[in-house]
Amino acid sequence: MEAGFDVPGFKLVRGRSVRKFREDMNEPKLVAAILKGGFVKDKAKLYTKPELISGPQAEKLVEKQRRAEFEKKFLFKPEPKLTVAAEDDPRDRVECSDFEDDGF
Repeated sequence: MEAGFDVPGFKLVRGRSVRKFREDMNEPKLVAAILKGGFVKDKAKLYTKPELISGPQAEKLVEKQRRAEFEKKFLFKPEPKLTVAAEDDPRDRVECSDFEDDGF
């Protein structure tokens, strides 16, 4: 389907995507910016053992009135992976022209 062939009764659609911490900030820089901005006061609450909690988990630690600011500053939603769905699925069809040339 990615090569442009149709399969009767199916279509190519985007799957589900979850928000993540932005990739342009390494962990120490990200944690420092969250603490400096006053979004979260206790650094220890940003970590599970042994790694940083997820972006949406950290967002829940932020005061409600600052969550939109936190999301804009630190989170992004990656492009969902492609998946095959039934023709009657409500998601929009992905056309082959939507793909960049990957050299295939």
